[in-house]
Amino acid sequence: WGGLGVVLDAGLVLLARRRGRGQRRDGRRLLVQLPDGRPALVAQREPRGELRTWRTATSDQDLFKDPDRLVIVADPAGAGASAPNPQKGDPCCGKVFDRSVNEELAELHGWMEPDEFGQRLYWLGQHYKYPQLVVEAGPWGGHVIRVLRDLEYPRLYFRDRFGEQLLNTPTNFGQYGWATTNKSKPQMIDALRELLRTRRIVINSLETCQEMLTFVKNGVKREAQAGCHDDRVMVCAIYAAWQDEHPYTAPVEVRYERPRTLAQYFGCGDIDQGGADTAGRKAYELWRL
Repeated sequence: WGGLGVVLDAGLVLLARRRGRGQRRDGRRLLVQLPDGRPALVAQREPRGELRTWRTATSDQDLFKDPDRLVIVADPAGAGASAPNPQKGDPCCGKVFDRSVNEELAELHGWMEPDEFGQRLYWLGQHYKYPQLVVEAGPWGGHVIRVLRDLEYPRLYFRDRFGEQLLNTPTNFGQYGWATTNKSKPQMIDALRELLRTRRIVINSLETCQEMLTFVKNGVKREAQAGCHDDRVMVCAIYAAWQDEHPYTAPVEVRYERPRTLAQYFGCGDIDQGGADTAGRKAYELWRL
């Protein structure tokens, strides 16, 4: 068996983690604002999910200068909180990434029902000024997507086209959410492996690093070892593949310099010093006439 940590060297996985444990918020009473302005209580029962943040809207205002800089990636649970023994399945997980440096900014994790997870994702997106939200599609992901659409989340990912990185199958376009299949999953893991090998991703969650060290290749399958979870790893893999499909380009600030002379206004540079082009010189001479 070879896990991400074993194949790449466990040191690389741990080097990707730079920060501490972050701020914990158990979400016992999380209030969100619905599209019609009414407040809604997200959790009234004993908290089953935990929100951990490393950079927030109040700590770093530069995150929101570019609306495409952040992205939320979510992996709904295969066994909800109402299952007889939810610890036997994978919990829900959602992460916020800074695409400019591939850094993990926040993590929402725990055993939650799909509707509860969708509501908390809405609150998380509201806190980070509604970035792109990529939810893994599937039996449970479809319910989460429906909740987010009912709440009118403004930037829910819609896979209208795929590039050359992923297979263009009938299930991979024209739908909401990210499709993880037996053919696309190895490509997602390879994308994450490349980010780790080239040290182009910053993971602030120690639990994520621990899951990577127990994520193994079992025959043709890539999954967690017995008794372990891989929900955090799959969120990072979805992000790596989605980032390859939608590379981030930082916006370029265009500054307009007011022309100081008529020659500069016509785009012919400094005529006296021979810096004029032909079209600019003709326009300038016609204007003088």
